[in-house]
Amino acid sequence: MRGTTSKTAFNLFREGVRVRVKPIDMDRWAESEGFFRQAIEADTGTDVESAFAARMGFPRAWSWIAYGRALTWLEGWQDGKTEFLDSAVAFAGLGVERDPFDYDTHWVAAFVYLAAGDADRAETHRLEALDLVEEDHNPHLFNEMADILVWLGRADEAHQMLQTTRRITDWNRWSMAWSLYFKAQADPAFYEPALAEAESTFWQPGDERYEDDIQLLIAVITTQQAEMFDAINDPANAAQKRQRAETAYDTFKATTEDWTITKELHRMPFGPSAEAQAARDHWIDGLTKLGMPAG
Repeated sequence: MRGTTSKTAFNLFREGVRVRVKPIDMDRWAESEGFFRQAIEADTGTDVESAFAARMGFPRAWSWIAYGRALTWLEGWQDGKTEFLDSAVAFAGLGVERDPFDYDTHWVAAFVYLAAGDADRAETHRLEALDLVEEDHNPHLFNEMADILVWLGRADEAHQMLQTTRRITDWNRWSMAWSLYFKAQADPAFYEPALAEAESTFWQPGDERYEDDIQLLIAVITTQQAEMFDAINDPANAAQKRQRAETAYDTFKATTEDWTITKELHRMPFGPSAEAQAARDHWIDGLTKLGMPAG
């Protein structure tokens, strides 16, 4: 409930967001603003006008009122009445003032200032929103920022940003590969899809946002695959997989020095059940075949 300690205010705000469904029209925005206004009143215990005069109230509620009013002006739903745009600028400013470290208030401010014809301030808030967002994969924010980039005449940057919103998150890829590795304990056919997931991350080795532990998983998967090919007397594929394992393991070791199986297991809280211990043994088996020191 960022920005408020009132669960009632938060629920009203969430309802205001919920009613903003496509296709967007004036009636939905008016209904949405009604919920946002109620959220501010529940948060402050006073009416919206008094809350604005006192510079208080739920920051995101102020920002989302501003967003709706800027859109109302842009769409011409109120016959181009400039007071809608003027109030949008004022409310967006209060949202940022109330919570200057929330990416949400800044992306709204970027949109509002662009609607008001102030491209420089829009760019300032756009960059601040991107700096404050906690994750590198936020489709809602990135879509909004890409729209702003197009309006600023920077379609190439917009396209690059939108490409990131279409991807499956690297965390999902990593977790999927991790789960498939353990499914492969019963059916080795799962090793290949596990490898495909692990190798399909958006960020790749060398990028500061890449998680190098994925390389350890790749090394273990391909080591297990090499053993499989040995078992069926296929030395060419076994050698290929071992080379892949060696490359991945070297990449991991370059950023994680003196790593051992003991250290690895310390961060792996496998449970006490027989199934969990079997999974633990399967991970140890892969690490041992890879050549990781026991510790």
